[in-house]
Amino acid sequence: MKKRKPAPAEQEPTLEVIYKGTLRPVKRGDTTAPNLFTKDDAPKKGSRIKFKVRGKTYSAIVAETFEADGETAISFKGGITAQK
Repeated sequence: MKKRKPAPAEQEPTLEVIYKGTLRPVKRGDTTAPNLFTKDDAPKKGSRIKFKVRGKTYSAIVAETFEADGETAISFKGGITAQK
């Protein structure tokens, strides 16, 4: 009988911090969702980021990034969560 290797544990997404940005609604098809627009470098897809907008801190997982008007736009997987 062969020994099976345990399944790899699901890793927590990496945490990257972006301090400056603005949240703006972006419409794609029939859906409108908040996107972060920043001058910072684009984080990796799937990474968890924390960012501050108007003095509040938020956390989210990056779905995708794209360039828009000289800024990096970041969309999120599963929305954003306000941090305490």
